[in-house]
Amino acid sequence: MDTERFIVIESTPGYMPDSEPAEFDTYADAVDYANQLADELEEQGYTADRSWASSGNYYAIKATRADTVAPDLGRFIAVERDEA
Repeated sequence: MDTERFIVIESTPGYMPDSEPAEFDTYADAVDYANQLADELEEQGYTADRSWASSGNYYAIKATRADTVAPDLGRFIAVERDEA
């Protein structure tokens, strides 16, 4: 029997993820990790909008910075069910 697993992907919108996604046994653990990543971005001056949904309709966060000279693409943090 396959167990359900979740991954958290962090990337700049329009680009491939910077690293391999983090893997979790539960959705709650994946959401907790996504929130930790968003908290770290907020400490760096980003504003995190935690009301987004991922492509699989799971939790997602869009973080942007308004204090940059050039338009900032921000960061996108998405929780997805691991299909592997």
